[in-house]
Parts: sequence; C-alpha cells; structure tokens
Amino acid sequence: MRTVTAAGCWPGRIRGRVVWLGAEPSGQAPGPVADRAEEVRRFRREVSRGLADLEAWSEGQPVLEGRLLLQGYRDALQEESWIRRVCLAVDQEGMPAAGAAVAAAEKVSAVMVQREALRERAGYLLTVARWIARRLRPLDLPEDAVLAAEQLSPLETLDRRHPALIAGPEPPVRGGGPLLWGVPGLGPHWHGRRVEADGLTITLEEEVEPEPEPAPAESGPPLWEWEGSSRLNGRPVCRLNGDPGILQGARKQWDQPPVVLVSRLDDLAAVPLFVRETGGVAVDLDKAAPGPRGHHPGVRRLLEEAIQAAGEAGVPVAVGGELVRRNPAEWLALGISGILNGPVPRKGAVSRTKGAGRGQGGRRQPERGNET
Repeated sequence: MRTVTAAGCWPGRIRGRVVWLGAEPSGQAPGPVADRAEEVRRFRREVSRGLADLEAWSEGQPVLEGRLLLQGYRDALQEESWIRRVCLAVDQEGMPAAGAAVAAAEKVSAVMVQREALRERAGYLLTVARWIARRLRPLDLPEDAVLAAEQLSPLETLDRRHPALIAGPEPPVRGGGPLLWGVPGLGPHWHGRRVEADGLTITLEEEVEPEPEPAPAESGPPLWEWEGSSRLNGRPVCRLNGDPGILQGARKQWDQPPVVLVSRLDDLAAVPLFVRETGGVAVDLDKAAPGPRGHHPGVRRLLEEAIQAAGEAGVPVAVGGELVRRNPAEWLALGISGILNGPVPRKGAVSRTKGAGRGQGGRRQPERGNET
C-alpha cells in the first residue's frame, strides 16, 4: 500500500475504486433521435434544473468569489442564441440534445471570443454546455466510485454524488461531500485502484509494478520531458502553427488526446476554445513572445485566461522559454502544471505556413508526419 497526503480537503471518509475522468462530451453523438419534440423538452427541462441548482449552490457559497463565479455560469446558461441553436439542431437535424448542446456552444463561443467584452462569457458557455451534456448523458458509475481528475470545473465539483480526488488547487467554490485537492502523484495510472482516505491521508492500492515515487516538491519545479520531437510528457504532440483546425485530424490519428504546442499569440488566445479536446497545453514563450515581450501585460493576460480555461477543463498546462527557466517560481505561481524541460525541439516539426513541406533540395516532404 502507498500513502500520500493531500494539500486540503472537504471532510468525509473515502473508500472505493478510482475512476479517472477522461475526455469531456463532444459535439458528435449518435443520432437521429426518435422523438425530436421530446428531446427538445428534455433539454429545456435540464436547463431549468441547472438554473435551479446554480441558484441553490450560489446561496450556499461562503465567499463572494464563489457567488460571482456561479452567477457567470447562470447567465451563460440562459444565453438565448445558444438555446435557440440547440433546439434547432435537435428539431431539424435530429441531433441528441447532449451533442447539440456542445456543438452549439462551440459555434456561439467562437463568435463571442472575437469581442473582448464577451470572451469571459464564451468560456462560461463552453463549461455549462459540457455540464448540461453530462447531465443529459450521464456516466455509468459504480456505487463505490471515487472520481479522480487533474482538475474539476466548479460545476463538476458541486454536481456529483461520489467523493473525488483532484491534483489541482482548492476549488473556487464550496460544496458538500468528500473532496481532496492537491493530491501528489494523482494521474490516469490510479484508475481502477482501490483507495481509502481519512482526513488528508490517502492510502492507495499499489500496482503490480508500482509507479516510482514522485519527486519531492523541494527538489525542483515539475518538468515536462521531450521524447524526441514527437512526444511530450508521455503524449503525442500537435503543433498548431496558427491552424487550430488541425487538432481534429490529430485526435483521429492517435488513440489519446495530444498535447497542443502553442507558439503563437493567436493560438494562445484561442486555447479556451479547444482546450477540452486536448491532453495538455504547452506554451513556447520563446516563439510566442520572445525576449521581454513575455512580461507584457497583454501576453500575461492571455496566458492567465488559457490557464483558467484549462483548469476548468481539467487539462494541465506547461510553459517553456528562457524567461521561464530563469525564474520558474514566478510562472508556477500563475497556476501552471509544469515547465518545459529545455527548448522545443525542431526536428520533425510540421509547418503550415507558405512553402511548408519542402526540405533540402526543394523536395516536397509529407505535410503530416508522426506529429501534427
């Protein structure tokens, strides 16, 4: 048995088997539905139930921050343009309400994010849409399930029947039921293993081949290691290079969500739109904001918004570059999960810019190789 200590908790005993929460609901779902009118009514009932739950949770928040956050979600859940698109997709195309909710939110938020005043609301909308989709298409969990994730969104934190473990920091909202945060070493390899917790102490059933003990925090910042140029932190790498649409093809190529490498400011600004489709986000500041530009308040704000969206999605974020290597504590304080160990390797990188795909001698190279 292995014992670890969490950073904090909501009280209660935990005993059960870990269920690692993976990918979020997507806008793609089987269809068409048999009774479209009933599916529309089912969606509207779930929105009404969600509004009632948000109001009740808001009243129970001990601090203003939590109440304001839930009010933002409540406003987004009443977004008429989104509700109208969902109902049309169900009524005209026969889409299941869960898939329609996410697909419509992605389209509406893509328009919102183009206006500074609506960017925060766009993030709220994506979160509430995936939350409603979960409620319309709930996971089939065993009675003794113990939920585990890198991070849960505030809505997932409050809307659960099972105890939960998260690797990230204390949630910005307060709810009931056992919850432990800041769990060291928590990851997908915990899935299926029995766990018990009393207070901050967690006892985990060991694997047949136990994972190595995580390095103590004082030994240095958490590093994301490159494996050649095609994998980072154990996952395949997708290089956007100004084309977020390439992510969809990358997800079909691999059997797990890739880490998205962001090396442009426009891609950094778009992170809240696609972060839930990834297995992680790695930001190369040397390329996105070289030199002192990395300290520009505009760059810092884009990074903070990306980190916030990733935290709500339960997706880790790492940052690399000369500024980060000089003072890692400054960047870890923003809430990132790790630091890129060394510069981004160039070998095998794919460019989507003009003239891409031509190597030495002008010969045409494949546009997509082992990495995207």
